[in-house]
Amino acid sequence: LPARVGHYTSTMLDGITEQSDLMWSGCGPQKILLSFRFNRDLYPNPDADAEPETLWPQIAPRLFPDLRGQYDFENLLDYTGITVAELTQSLWEFVWRGRVSNDTFGSLRKGIETKFKPIETAKRMAAPTSAGMRGRFNAWKSSRAYPGHWYVLPEIQADMDALDEEELNQERIRVLVGRYGVLFREVLAQELPCMRWGALFKTLRRMELAGELVTGYFFEDIPGLQFTTSAALETFLGPMPEESIFWLNATDPASFCGSELPALKETLPRRLQGTHIVYHGARLVIVSKGNGKELEIRVPVESLDLPDYFGFMEHLLARSFMPLPSIAIETINGERAASSPYLSILESLFEVAADWNKVTAYKRA
Repeated sequence: LPARVGHYTSTMLDGITEQSDLMWSGCGPQKILLSFRFNRDLYPNPDADAEPETLWPQIAPRLFPDLRGQYDFENLLDYTGITVAELTQSLWEFVWRGRVSNDTFGSLRKGIETKFKPIETAKRMAAPTSAGMRGRFNAWKSSRAYPGHWYVLPEIQADMDALDEEELNQERIRVLVGRYGVLFREVLAQELPCMRWGALFKTLRRMELAGELVTGYFFEDIPGLQFTTSAALETFLGPMPEESIFWLNATDPASFCGSELPALKETLPRRLQGTHIVYHGARLVIVSKGNGKELEIRVPVESLDLPDYFGFMEHLLARSFMPLPSIAIETINGERAASSPYLSILESLFEVAADWNKVTAYKRA
Protein backbone atom coordinates (compact mmCIF):
# COMPACT_ATOMS: atom_id res chain seq x y z
CA LEU A 1 0.00 0.00 0.00
CA PRO A 2 2.78 2.55 0.70
CA ALA A 3 4.11 1.84 -2.81
CA ARG A 4 0.74 2.88 -4.26
CA VAL A 5 -0.60 5.61 -1.95
CA GLY A 6 1.33 8.80 -1.34
CA HIS A 7 2.01 9.61 2.34
CA TYR A 8 0.34 6.35 3.35
CA THR A 9 -0.24 5.71 7.05
CA SER A 10 -1.70 2.65 8.74
CA THR A 11 -4.65 4.72 10.01
CA MET A 12 -5.87 5.02 6.41
CA LEU A 13 -6.51 1.29 6.21
CA ASP A 14 -8.12 1.30 9.65
CA GLY A 15 -10.47 4.06 8.52
CA ILE A 16 -11.49 2.20 5.37
CA THR A 17 -12.21 -0.92 7.43
CA GLU A 18 -14.43 1.02 9.82
CA GLN A 19 -16.37 2.73 7.03
CA SER A 20 -16.81 -0.17 4.60
CA ASP A 21 -17.20 -3.94 4.32
CA LEU A 22 -13.47 -4.44 3.73
CA MET A 23 -12.09 -7.32 5.78
CA TRP A 24 -8.95 -9.41 6.05
CA SER A 25 -8.63 -13.16 6.46
CA GLY A 26 -5.80 -15.67 6.56
CA CYS A 27 -4.91 -17.84 3.58
CA GLY A 28 -1.84 -19.75 4.72
CA PRO A 29 0.94 -19.20 7.27
CA GLN A 30 1.37 -15.43 7.79
CA LYS A 31 -0.49 -14.63 4.57
CA ILE A 32 -3.70 -12.65 4.31
CA LEU A 33 -6.11 -11.61 1.61
CA LEU A 34 -8.31 -8.54 1.52
CA SER A 35 -11.90 -8.84 0.37
CA PHE A 36 -15.33 -7.39 0.89
CA ARG A 37 -17.74 -9.40 2.98
CA PHE A 38 -20.20 -9.72 0.09
CA ASN A 39 -17.68 -11.47 -2.20
CA ARG A 40 -15.77 -13.58 0.29
CA ASP A 41 -17.16 -16.73 -1.37
CA LEU A 42 -14.74 -16.06 -4.23
CA TYR A 43 -11.89 -17.13 -1.94
CA PRO A 44 -12.62 -20.52 -0.34
CA ASN A 45 -10.34 -22.01 2.29
CA PRO A 46 -7.89 -24.30 0.42
CA ASP A 47 -7.42 -26.49 3.54
CA ALA A 48 -11.12 -27.08 4.20
CA ASP A 49 -10.81 -30.87 3.89
CA ALA A 50 -7.53 -31.23 5.78
CA GLU A 51 -6.86 -32.07 9.41
CA PRO A 52 -7.42 -30.38 11.76
CA GLU A 53 -9.94 -28.55 9.55
CA THR A 54 -12.36 -31.47 9.77
CA LEU A 55 -12.33 -31.02 13.57
CA TRP A 56 -13.16 -27.31 13.38
CA PRO A 57 -16.90 -27.79 14.17
CA GLN A 58 -15.87 -29.35 17.49
CA ILE A 59 -13.08 -26.84 18.22
CA ALA A 60 -14.91 -23.59 17.43
CA PRO A 61 -17.45 -23.76 20.32
CA ARG A 62 -14.58 -24.25 22.75
CA LEU A 63 -13.01 -20.95 21.67
CA PHE A 64 -16.11 -18.79 21.08
CA PRO A 65 -19.25 -18.59 23.26
CA ASP A 66 -21.38 -17.81 20.20
CA LEU A 67 -20.12 -18.47 16.68
CA ARG A 68 -22.05 -15.42 15.48
CA GLY A 69 -20.54 -13.06 18.07
CA GLN A 70 -17.42 -10.89 18.25
CA TYR A 71 -15.20 -10.95 21.34
CA ASP A 72 -12.15 -9.13 22.58
CA PHE A 73 -9.16 -11.13 23.78
CA GLU A 74 -10.06 -10.83 27.46
CA ASN A 75 -13.60 -12.14 26.86
CA LEU A 76 -12.13 -15.20 25.18
CA LEU A 77 -9.71 -15.71 28.07
CA ASP A 78 -12.62 -15.68 30.51
CA TYR A 79 -14.64 -18.09 28.40
CA THR A 80 -11.94 -20.62 27.57
CA GLY A 81 -10.05 -20.57 30.88
CA ILE A 82 -6.78 -21.26 29.04
CA THR A 83 -3.53 -19.32 29.23
CA VAL A 84 -2.69 -16.24 27.21
CA ALA A 85 -0.07 -18.26 25.33
CA GLU A 86 -2.52 -21.05 24.49
CA LEU A 87 -5.22 -18.66 23.33
CA THR A 88 -2.78 -16.62 21.25
CA GLN A 89 -1.48 -19.75 19.56
CA SER A 90 -4.99 -21.08 18.88
CA LEU A 91 -6.31 -17.83 17.45
CA TRP A 92 -3.42 -17.33 15.03
CA GLU A 93 -3.46 -20.99 14.00
CA PHE A 94 -7.08 -20.68 12.91
CA VAL A 95 -6.53 -17.23 11.44
CA TRP A 96 -4.03 -18.74 8.99
CA ARG A 97 -6.49 -21.54 8.24
CA GLY A 98 -9.12 -19.00 7.23
CA ARG A 99 -11.44 -19.79 10.14
CA VAL A 100 -11.01 -16.78 12.46
CA SER A 101 -10.42 -13.08 11.90
CA ASN A 102 -10.41 -9.75 13.76
CA ASP A 103 -12.35 -6.60 12.93
CA THR A 104 -9.24 -4.38 12.97
CA PHE A 105 -5.86 -4.34 11.28
CA GLY A 106 -4.36 -3.26 14.59
CA SER A 107 -4.43 -6.86 15.81
CA LEU A 108 -2.57 -7.97 12.69
CA ARG A 109 0.07 -5.27 13.10
CA LYS A 110 0.53 -6.24 16.75
CA GLY A 111 0.95 -9.84 15.66
CA ILE A 112 3.66 -8.79 13.23
CA GLU A 113 5.43 -6.87 16.00
CA THR A 114 5.39 -9.88 18.33
CA LYS A 115 5.99 -12.50 15.60
CA PHE A 116 2.49 -13.77 16.44
CA LYS A 117 3.61 -14.94 19.88
CA PRO A 118 2.16 -13.87 23.26
CA ILE A 119 3.84 -11.00 25.06
CA GLU A 120 2.97 -12.51 28.44
CA THR A 121 2.73 -16.21 29.23
CA ALA A 122 1.37 -16.00 32.77
CA LYS A 123 -1.41 -18.49 33.55
CA ARG A 124 -4.88 -17.39 34.42
CA MET A 125 -5.46 -17.42 38.18
CA ALA A 126 -9.08 -17.89 39.15
CA ALA A 127 -8.94 -17.36 42.93
CA PRO A 128 -9.33 -13.74 44.08
CA THR A 129 -6.05 -13.76 46.04
CA SER A 130 -3.32 -11.20 45.57
CA ALA A 131 -1.43 -13.72 43.45
CA GLY A 132 -4.65 -14.35 41.56
CA MET A 133 -5.14 -10.65 41.00
CA ARG A 134 -1.59 -10.36 39.69
CA GLY A 135 -2.24 -13.28 37.35
CA ARG A 136 -5.43 -11.67 36.09
CA PHE A 137 -3.65 -8.35 35.66
CA ASN A 138 -0.89 -10.00 33.64
CA ALA A 139 -3.49 -11.70 31.47
CA TRP A 140 -5.31 -8.40 31.02
CA LYS A 141 -2.07 -6.63 30.11
CA SER A 142 -1.33 -9.31 27.53
CA SER A 143 -4.81 -9.11 26.04
CA ARG A 144 -4.30 -5.40 25.40
CA ALA A 145 -1.70 -6.45 22.84
CA TYR A 146 -4.51 -7.40 20.46
CA PRO A 147 -7.06 -4.64 19.87
CA GLY A 148 -10.41 -5.20 18.23
CA HIS A 149 -12.74 -8.17 18.32
CA TRP A 150 -12.17 -11.74 17.18
CA TYR A 151 -14.87 -13.65 15.35
CA VAL A 152 -15.51 -16.87 13.44
CA LEU A 153 -15.66 -16.43 9.69
CA PRO A 154 -18.92 -17.72 8.18
CA GLU A 155 -18.70 -20.99 6.31
CA ILE A 156 -18.42 -20.75 2.53
CA GLN A 157 -20.86 -23.00 0.71
CA ALA A 158 -18.94 -26.05 -0.47
CA ASP A 159 -21.55 -28.17 -2.27
CA MET A 160 -22.22 -25.93 -5.28
CA ASP A 161 -23.56 -27.21 -8.56
CA ALA A 162 -21.60 -26.74 -11.78
CA LEU A 163 -23.52 -23.59 -12.77
CA ASP A 164 -22.85 -21.85 -9.45
CA GLU A 165 -19.16 -22.76 -9.62
CA GLU A 166 -18.95 -21.44 -13.18
CA GLU A 167 -20.46 -18.11 -12.11
CA LEU A 168 -17.94 -17.86 -9.28
CA ASN A 169 -15.09 -18.60 -11.68
CA GLN A 170 -16.29 -15.85 -13.99
CA GLU A 171 -16.30 -13.39 -11.10
CA ARG A 172 -12.80 -14.53 -10.10
CA ILE A 173 -11.59 -13.92 -13.64
CA ARG A 174 -13.09 -10.42 -13.66
CA VAL A 175 -11.26 -9.67 -10.41
CA LEU A 176 -8.00 -10.98 -11.87
CA VAL A 177 -8.35 -9.06 -15.15
CA GLY A 178 -8.92 -5.91 -13.13
CA ARG A 179 -5.82 -6.73 -11.09
CA TYR A 180 -3.37 -7.67 -13.85
CA GLY A 181 -4.87 -6.51 -17.15
CA VAL A 182 -3.70 -9.64 -18.95
CA LEU A 183 -3.91 -13.26 -17.76
CA PHE A 184 -1.54 -16.12 -18.50
CA ARG A 185 -0.27 -19.11 -16.60
CA GLU A 186 2.75 -17.49 -14.93
CA VAL A 187 0.98 -14.34 -13.74
CA LEU A 188 -1.44 -16.47 -11.70
CA ALA A 189 1.23 -18.66 -10.08
CA GLN A 190 1.10 -16.79 -6.73
CA GLU A 191 -2.71 -16.78 -6.48
CA LEU A 192 -4.92 -19.04 -4.38
CA PRO A 193 -5.46 -22.49 -5.91
CA CYS A 194 -8.99 -21.57 -7.03
CA MET A 195 -7.62 -18.58 -8.99
CA ARG A 196 -4.76 -20.25 -10.82
CA TRP A 197 -4.52 -21.12 -14.49
CA GLY A 198 -5.56 -24.76 -14.24
CA ALA A 199 -8.68 -23.99 -12.21
CA LEU A 200 -9.86 -21.19 -14.51
CA PHE A 201 -8.72 -22.16 -18.01
CA LYS A 202 -12.03 -23.68 -19.19
CA THR A 203 -13.95 -20.65 -17.95
CA LEU A 204 -11.46 -18.33 -19.67
CA ARG A 205 -12.19 -20.11 -22.94
CA ARG A 206 -15.95 -19.83 -22.42
CA MET A 207 -15.67 -16.10 -21.66
CA GLU A 208 -13.62 -15.70 -24.84
CA LEU A 209 -16.33 -17.45 -26.88
CA ALA A 210 -18.94 -15.21 -25.24
CA GLY A 211 -17.00 -12.11 -26.33
CA GLU A 212 -16.08 -10.88 -22.85
CA LEU A 213 -12.38 -11.73 -23.31
CA VAL A 214 -9.98 -11.72 -26.23
CA THR A 215 -6.99 -14.01 -26.59
CA GLY A 216 -3.73 -13.68 -28.48
CA TYR A 217 0.01 -13.13 -28.24
CA PHE A 218 0.13 -9.65 -26.73
CA PHE A 219 3.45 -9.69 -24.86
CA GLU A 220 6.70 -11.20 -26.08
CA ASP A 221 8.61 -13.88 -24.16
CA ILE A 222 5.44 -15.29 -22.57
CA PRO A 223 4.68 -18.80 -23.87
CA GLY A 224 1.11 -19.97 -24.30
CA LEU A 225 -2.22 -18.20 -24.46
CA GLN A 226 -2.84 -14.73 -23.07
CA PHE A 227 -6.31 -13.39 -22.22
CA THR A 228 -7.42 -9.79 -21.77
CA THR A 229 -10.37 -7.50 -22.44
CA SER A 230 -10.80 -5.17 -25.41
CA ALA A 231 -10.58 -2.14 -23.10
CA ALA A 232 -7.37 -3.38 -21.48
CA LEU A 233 -5.88 -4.16 -24.89
CA GLU A 234 -6.44 -0.55 -25.97
CA THR A 235 -4.57 0.58 -22.87
CA PHE A 236 -1.67 -1.76 -23.62
CA LEU A 237 -1.49 -0.50 -27.22
CA GLY A 238 -1.35 3.11 -26.03
CA PRO A 239 1.77 4.98 -24.90
CA MET A 240 3.59 3.77 -21.80
CA PRO A 241 3.84 6.22 -18.87
CA GLU A 242 7.60 6.46 -19.41
CA GLU A 243 8.10 9.27 -16.90
CA SER A 244 6.42 7.42 -14.05
CA ILE A 245 8.77 6.41 -11.21
CA PHE A 246 7.63 3.69 -8.83
CA TRP A 247 9.02 1.01 -6.52
CA LEU A 248 7.84 -2.42 -5.38
CA ASN A 249 8.80 -4.94 -2.77
CA ALA A 250 9.93 -8.14 -4.49
CA THR A 251 7.06 -10.04 -2.81
CA ASP A 252 4.43 -7.53 -3.95
CA PRO A 253 1.52 -9.27 -5.74
CA ALA A 254 2.34 -7.19 -8.83
CA SER A 255 6.01 -8.19 -8.79
CA PHE A 256 7.39 -10.79 -11.19
CA CYS A 257 10.41 -11.51 -9.00
CA GLY A 258 10.73 -15.27 -8.69
CA SER A 259 8.94 -15.87 -12.00
CA GLU A 260 10.06 -18.86 -14.06
CA LEU A 261 9.76 -16.86 -17.29
CA PRO A 262 13.31 -16.94 -18.73
CA ALA A 263 13.26 -13.32 -19.95
CA LEU A 264 12.36 -12.06 -16.46
CA LYS A 265 14.40 -14.57 -14.49
CA GLU A 266 17.57 -13.14 -16.02
CA THR A 267 16.85 -9.53 -15.04
CA LEU A 268 14.88 -9.68 -11.77
CA PRO A 269 16.13 -10.63 -8.29
CA ARG A 270 14.79 -13.45 -6.15
CA ARG A 271 11.39 -13.07 -4.47
CA LEU A 272 12.58 -12.12 -0.97
CA GLN A 273 10.92 -9.82 1.54
CA GLY A 274 13.90 -7.49 2.01
CA THR A 275 14.35 -6.91 -1.73
CA HIS A 276 12.98 -3.84 -3.53
CA ILE A 277 12.93 -2.89 -7.20
CA VAL A 278 12.57 0.60 -8.68
CA TYR A 279 11.26 1.39 -12.15
CA HIS A 280 11.38 4.51 -14.28
CA GLY A 281 8.69 3.77 -16.83
CA ALA A 282 9.52 0.32 -18.17
CA ARG A 283 13.20 0.53 -17.14
CA LEU A 284 14.44 -1.25 -14.03
CA VAL A 285 16.76 1.35 -12.49
CA ILE A 286 17.55 0.07 -8.96
CA VAL A 287 17.61 -3.34 -7.29
CA SER A 288 17.99 -3.25 -3.49
CA LYS A 289 18.67 -6.43 -1.51
CA GLY A 290 18.64 -6.99 2.24
CA ASN A 291 16.74 -3.75 2.98
CA GLY A 292 19.43 -1.69 1.29
CA LYS A 293 22.45 -3.80 2.21
CA GLU A 294 23.31 -4.30 -1.47
CA LEU A 295 22.35 -1.67 -4.04
CA GLU A 296 22.51 -2.20 -7.78
CA ILE A 297 22.03 1.15 -9.53
CA ARG A 298 21.53 0.82 -13.28
CA VAL A 299 21.77 4.48 -14.29
CA PRO A 300 24.80 6.81 -14.40
CA VAL A 301 25.61 8.85 -11.32
CA GLU A 302 24.96 12.06 -13.28
CA SER A 303 21.33 11.07 -14.03
CA LEU A 304 19.07 13.97 -13.04
CA ASP A 305 16.31 11.61 -11.90
CA LEU A 306 18.53 9.56 -9.60
CA PRO A 307 17.46 11.30 -6.34
CA ASP A 308 13.84 10.37 -7.11
CA TYR A 309 14.67 6.65 -7.18
CA PHE A 310 15.24 6.30 -3.43
CA GLY A 311 11.63 6.60 -2.29
CA PHE A 312 11.75 3.02 -1.03
CA MET A 313 14.54 3.93 1.42
CA GLU A 314 12.61 6.97 2.62
CA HIS A 315 9.66 4.67 3.22
CA LEU A 316 11.72 2.12 5.19
CA LEU A 317 13.03 4.86 7.49
CA ALA A 318 9.87 6.95 7.89
CA ARG A 319 6.90 4.57 7.61
CA SER A 320 4.31 4.82 10.38
CA PHE A 321 4.57 1.14 11.36
CA MET A 322 7.87 -0.40 12.49
CA PRO A 323 10.25 1.98 10.67
CA LEU A 324 13.87 0.92 10.42
CA PRO A 325 16.19 2.94 12.69
CA SER A 326 18.81 2.98 9.93
CA ILE A 327 19.87 1.33 6.68
CA ALA A 328 23.36 -0.16 6.51
CA ILE A 329 24.59 -0.13 2.89
CA GLU A 330 27.61 -2.35 2.34
CA THR A 331 27.97 -2.40 -1.44
CA ILE A 332 26.85 -0.33 -4.42
CA ASN A 333 27.24 -2.04 -7.78
CA GLY A 334 29.51 -4.62 -6.18
CA GLU A 335 31.95 -2.06 -4.70
CA ARG A 336 32.36 -0.73 -1.17
CA ALA A 337 29.58 1.79 -0.56
CA ALA A 338 31.93 4.19 1.22
CA SER A 339 34.03 4.65 -1.91
CA SER A 340 31.13 4.69 -4.40
CA PRO A 341 30.55 7.73 -6.61
CA TYR A 342 26.85 7.41 -5.70
CA LEU A 343 27.59 8.29 -2.07
CA SER A 344 27.03 12.00 -2.72
CA ILE A 345 23.46 11.26 -3.88
CA LEU A 346 22.74 9.42 -0.63
CA GLU A 347 24.25 12.26 1.39
CA SER A 348 21.87 14.70 -0.30
CA LEU A 349 18.84 12.63 0.74
CA PHE A 350 19.68 11.17 4.16
CA GLU A 351 21.80 11.68 7.23
CA VAL A 352 24.80 9.52 6.34
CA ALA A 353 27.63 8.07 8.42
CA ALA A 354 30.35 6.38 6.37
CA ASP A 355 33.10 4.08 7.59
CA TRP A 356 35.37 1.60 5.84
CA ASN A 357 32.95 -1.33 5.50
CA LYS A 358 29.53 0.33 5.23
CA VAL A 359 27.51 3.49 4.84
CA THR A 360 24.68 3.98 7.33
CA ALA A 361 21.71 6.08 6.24
CA TYR A 362 19.32 7.67 8.74
CA LYS A 363 16.09 9.57 8.31
CA ARG A 364 16.84 13.25 7.92
CA ALA A 365 15.55 15.24 10.90
